[in-house]
Amino acid sequence: MSNKTMKQRIAVVAVTALTAGVLSVASAPVANAAPLDMTIAAAGATSSSTQGVISTSVALGSAIDSLVATGRMFSNGQLSITTAAGTATSAIVVTGGVISACSTTANTVTLSADRTNCSSDGNNAAGITVVVRPAAVGTTLVVEGKSTNSSATWSTLRQVTFTVVATSTANTFSAADSFLSTEVSATAATNNVDATYTSAAGVTLIPATTVINGGSGYFGFDVKDSNGQRLVGATIVGTVTGPCVVKAASDAAGVVASDVTTTANSYFRINQSVANAPSTCTLTVTVNGATVATRTYTIVGQLATIGAPTSRKIVPATGASVATMFKMSALDSAGNLLDNVVMAPVSAYYNASLTTVSNVTTKPGGSASADNAADVTCSKAGTYKMQMAAVNASVATILSPVFDITCGGTVVNYTASLDKASYVPGDIATLTITAADKDKLTAHDANYLGGAAADGTGSTNPVGITGSNLTAVTAPASTDLFVSGVKTYKFVVGSTEGAYNLVVDLPKFNSTTYSQTAQTVAYKIAASTATVSNADVLKSIVALIASINKQIQALQKLILARR
Repeated sequence: MSNKTMKQRIAVVAVTALTAGVLSVASAPVANAAPLDMTIAAAGATSSSTQGVISTSVALGSAIDSLVATGRMFSNGQLSITTAAGTATSAIVVTGGVISACSTTANTVTLSADRTNCSSDGNNAAGITVVVRPAAVGTTLVVEGKSTNSSATWSTLRQVTFTVVATSTANTFSAADSFLSTEVSATAATNNVDATYTSAAGVTLIPATTVINGGSGYFGFDVKDSNGQRLVGATIVGTVTGPCVVKAASDAAGVVASDVTTTANSYFRINQSVANAPSTCTLTVTVNGATVATRTYTIVGQLATIGAPTSRKIVPATGASVATMFKMSALDSAGNLLDNVVMAPVSAYYNASLTTVSNVTTKPGGSASADNAADVTCSKAGTYKMQMAAVNASVATILSPVFDITCGGTVVNYTASLDKASYVPGDIATLTITAADKDKLTAHDANYLGGAAADGTGSTNPVGITGSNLTAVTAPASTDLFVSGVKTYKFVVGSTEGAYNLVVDLPKFNSTTYSQTAQTVAYKIAASTATVSNADVLKSIVALIASINKQIQALQKLILARR
């Protein structure tokens, strides 16, 4: 394969900086092997040089060897284009513009009357040079390199297409072509999507407008005109309202609420104005006086409060560490949740012989069950006091409220009760099963109602809860857990009236050792209006007739007495 053929099969990628823009993007190869290539001369200041080109897909000064090269230029610009030397006669044809100059160093060239094509009269050993001007704003300027000097047999070998724009579009801010977004570090924006911070604890994704104490919020920008060119000399101002300061890029001069830069691709940095104090501030970004973006940043303060524990569970008193027995939270003085605060049990409440507690690392918003949670080891059932502590940025120790850790044993006894003795058809009945350990204390929260001891799975010890005219809202299962020694179920009450018994049978805990057997709970179903039998109706009618007869007899006596 020849070097020329190889050249035609490979896309040309070039990046050249111009005074008016940046040239990039690869042109596609053309399959037709031909000696003719076109080159757009480098930008210059003379009347015959290339001027006003904003961007091209093939670098100025490099050969265009395809039919798909593109560019963008101003309406008052021009192109100086030369065809490569070759053995074929050639021509340059223009659409959407005019040729203002047409020349060659050999042979003879002819410029058409309408100034749209320049062709040679024979073998073009030295190439053709033309100066081309676009017709008007909004037009498309097409320059084609032809294979022969006869319009009847012209074949396009090379082509470049330019979009022509007004000079007024230069250096005028275009929101559609600019990048404006929150960033997580000192960088200019590369898109219009706000970034997110990864939690210092490595789990939670926190919006980038929430910043850790002592950290910085960033807003990146890359401001351009509608031609995709960065603004030159534009005044870009970042102003904050609230207890913050703003700095343009690495500018560290003074404590300011507003800072300015003329660098088109840069960033603003937002910091709290008072160390360790929570700050909520709004950044407003303007370009040449017009507002282009706003963002509100929250910079959290130092640790001020440790919240009371939540999601507390009764810990199995097995002597083994059990995960996620309670959760903790850390807050600044404004109530913002803090990330990556490590808190430990206070020694005064720490009893290694009875209960131990692991450190807790806060991860606000974390979805994993272990986030913000403590592991607890209980050696004996009972209730024990505990307190957690952490040191803040000012080296002050912050304490949680004192709270209880309850440790319980395995279920050995259970009782069952309904919330009412009698129900109306359609009522919702609530069954409560209460469990206790061997010391009559509340059983721990890892007791499953049936199945295997470890996780409640399997077919052994099936849960049996049955009662007439009761339909479970959620069917009882062996994998159900006691919570704080209690498990409840709800039932829809049927319509058949009568007296019934609900049987609650948990064979996992039935034994003679602790005198535990299935529990029976009596209940009734009765309509809100008592049912009246036919006999009762007949009896009432007879009584009514007797009463009427008595009244008639009394009336007759009264009449006779008046005679």
